[in-house]
Amino acid sequence: MENTRFCNKCGKEIPIDSEFCPYCGATQPKIDAVASQNVQSASGDANHPSQSKNTTANLKQKPKNRLWLWLALLIVIIVVSGGGYAAYAHHEAVKRQETIAANNASFNEYHDDFIDQSQKIGTNLENLGNDVQTAWHDAIFEDAGAKVNGKYYTDFNKATQAVFDKYTANGKVDKILKEKSDIKEDYKLMQRFKTKDKQSSFDDVKNTYQDVKTMYSTVTNPTGTYNDFSSAFSKADNDLGSDLN
Repeated sequence: MENTRFCNKCGKEIPIDSEFCPYCGATQPKIDAVASQNVQSASGDANHPSQSKNTTANLKQKPKNRLWLWLALLIVIIVVSGGGYAAYAHHEAVKRQETIAANNASFNEYHDDFIDQSQKIGTNLENLGNDVQTAWHDAIFEDAGAKVNGKYYTDFNKATQAVFDKYTANGKVDKILKEKSDIKEDYKLMQRFKTKDKQSSFDDVKNTYQDVKTMYSTVTNPTGTYNDFSSAFSKADNDLGSDLN
């Protein structure tokens, strides 16, 4: 069997050195020594079915090997993707912390200015309120009336207006208006940069801001009787003072 080969036309087994097939007569190609060895090797495989089975088994194992390769590739992709997401999540967390820190710093800056301006306007409104209260009182209860800027007034409306004219002339009204505007701007900016950490502080600011507005309204727009104004002014002054102490 080692010295045979198969006809290239009919496929029957013929001697290896046959020039023609004895079955179909087809001309056979010449086989040199190397080819002869290859044919013998092929014949040897046919004579050893166990080797053929091993070859078949190896071929059958290739799809399994490919499956493991794809699974390994999938695992690598999952690991890389997971690592990438973890890095992204860490980066975003760092950015959030940096943003919070920056917002807290801005909040603190505007908070400090808000308190400073509130103390200034509180002092100026307290002075104005005291002068209005004194002029109102003296215009009603003093025989000579209220003295404002060297002049006497027995009409409390004229007396209180004279006080406002005095504060306008010396620039104190403009100063109060500027402080009021700065406080409003600081409040808006604190509202913008407020973080969860600053919520409690902002709640205090909100209360102070409301008391500043009440104090301003009470002093610059006196209404009711003298006693009504005195009570409202005293309460507004005390409330704002408590906020700032």
